[in-house]
Amino acid sequence: MKRKRIFAILFGFTVIFLAGCTSNMQLTEENTASAEITEDETERINEGTGLEETISDREDAVYGKYKIEQGTVDIDAFLNALFAEQPELIQSVQMKTVEADGGNSTEYSVNEGKVAHRWLVGSGDLLYSNDKEITSTDPETAMAAAEKFVDALGWELSENPTITESGGIYRFVYPFLSKNVELMGNISVDLAPGNDEAPLMEGAYVMIDVGGNGISSIQVNAMPQIIETLESYSSSEDFIGDVQAEEITKEYWQAFHADTDFLVEFDQVETKIIYMPFRETDESLSLIPVYEVITEGSILTEEDRMLVLIDALTGYVYTQSFAE
Repeated sequence: MKRKRIFAILFGFTVIFLAGCTSNMQLTEENTASAEITEDETERINEGTGLEETISDREDAVYGKYKIEQGTVDIDAFLNALFAEQPELIQSVQMKTVEADGGNSTEYSVNEGKVAHRWLVGSGDLLYSNDKEITSTDPETAMAAAEKFVDALGWELSENPTITESGGIYRFVYPFLSKNVELMGNISVDLAPGNDEAPLMEGAYVMIDVGGNGISSIQVNAMPQIIETLESYSSSEDFIGDVQAEEITKEYWQAFHADTDFLVEFDQVETKIIYMPFRETDESLSLIPVYEVITEGSILTEEDRMLVLIDALTGYVYTQSFAE
């Protein structure tokens, strides 16, 4: 995690750290202003593939708990997508090994005239930036650039990215898919509160920042490799269900107001099942199904859009944050 925090200097956005209000959880997550996407564009974004709807509509959808290993970034696919219109640049890429916080990463660079492209590839992650002037753009142009890059990658990613905007620069976060189910995206969960040495559990996603001069930065947290099915679950028989997940969410937020007359009220609730990386032991990692519940309404002290991740089997709340 320390290495990733150093790498984050490459990006032009500020990372906001949000500490959990309970003693058994903490969260860090980037929080930027909501993107002002046009109504037609938003409709197109939300159409997606229909996979999530298909899964949620099944009477007895099957999910699993999977043993995983840390994934790696397909650097060839990344380069071919990044320089799809300038393949000759790939032949000129320079690389060297660099050390960051006791670990080794590979640093790549190539010059396109006066423009320098740089990226670092570590254990399961990649951070890219260039030194083009960062200018503002419109949402349609930004989305076209992000989609073009993602299509060229050819990776299994959600077609419903989270979109945020800051100063005319647009950020697109595409979670990876596992068996047509989204993984946790740009979220970090602290499963060992109070232990500064324990790494945060991070989602698997591709994050792209786009401005008036095209893509300015990219972050990849690689899809983990599934090596074994540990458990299989019936969503209708084993999971707590959407209704209980919503009730747990309301009780969770209401607990923040136990000594007041404030009443938590939801104007809108979005619930879906995703996979979250989970640390069984220091040596064992898995993917587990959780409910991602996003709510809008009077939740803390004003109208808020909030997110919680709830264990699909037990109802345990792993983390909370402001939602994009």
